[in-house]
Amino acid sequence: MKSLIAFLIAIILAVAGFVVYKSFVLDKKSITKKSLTHIELLDKNCKSGNMNACGELAFAYHTGANVEPSLSKAIEFYERACLGGDSKSCFNLAMVYEAGDTKSNVEKNISKALTYYKEVCDLGDDNATKSIACYKVGSAYEEGIESQRDEHKAFELYLKSCNLGAANACEKIGNSYLNGVGTIQDLNTSARYFERACEGGAIIACNNAGLMAQSGTGLPKNLLQAYSYFNISCNGGYGLACSNLGVLLTSSSKEIANELFINSCNANIASGCNNIGLVAQNAGEYKAALEIYQKSCSLNNDLGCALQKNLTNALQNAINEQAAQEQREQQAQSEVKEKKSKK
Repeated sequence: MKSLIAFLIAIILAVAGFVVYKSFVLDKKSITKKSLTHIELLDKNCKSGNMNACGELAFAYHTGANVEPSLSKAIEFYERACLGGDSKSCFNLAMVYEAGDTKSNVEKNISKALTYYKEVCDLGDDNATKSIACYKVGSAYEEGIESQRDEHKAFELYLKSCNLGAANACEKIGNSYLNGVGTIQDLNTSARYFERACEGGAIIACNNAGLMAQSGTGLPKNLLQAYSYFNISCNGGYGLACSNLGVLLTSSSKEIANELFINSCNANIASGCNNIGLVAQNAGEYKAALEIYQKSCSLNNDLGCALQKNLTNALQNAINEQAAQEQREQQAQSEVKEKKSKK
């Protein structure tokens, strides 16, 4: 039972991003009553200078796989393995310090985490962890965390991460070329990186590529391609792409467009609220339109606030005009009655 629990913990840590040592955790033969011997063997090999054994031992203590869990011991062996060149242990250490663990009295330490991430980014031998580590360090330079902001260094690290397979880093490179931040502005190159990021699963990049294909900026103008990118992004859960897709479909399929606007607005995307608000307003559903514009305005959208104000003023003017018209009619009727009474 303890072995099963430890195995499940290992799976949870893997999902969280920690590197799993396959030979120890995933080898069913090692999860037996003889596993203590395996722990002793790892300890012996670690002391003999086998850094992979040190890393496996650290992970065993981290997960409690066939040994009493101890994060302090895990850190001790991770550090030994990392110092000896085991990049997986450096990566796991970085994640430990990035998150911290109050139950084990391990304080969150971003400085230490970044030190280990930098080591993995520079010297790591596993592309998956190396790409994540480079992205983490790039993000720190971009935001000025534990260092001065350096947009060019951030760009270089994102590029390295992108080339190692990180789609979110490719999206960052697309943004850099789009805005000329950390590098020159180059819309064609920006579009290529957005497309690359989209292929890797970065849904916001799909929306960006769609906007460029829709407008013919950085990509040849192609509404079918724009539709494809918006659709991928919208189906991936990005509300703004749903709104953009709705705009694209307004002339050809109003019902689908309206549904997309509603879904986008429900996801707190102000542009979606504005679009469905306009649909309601044009249909004469002024109360519904005002409520939708109010939501957009509450999302700090200037256009939503302006639409709400304009519709409110228009309705008030209409009410005032109706009241004035009724007053004029009453006045006219009174004058007619007065003339008749004089006769």
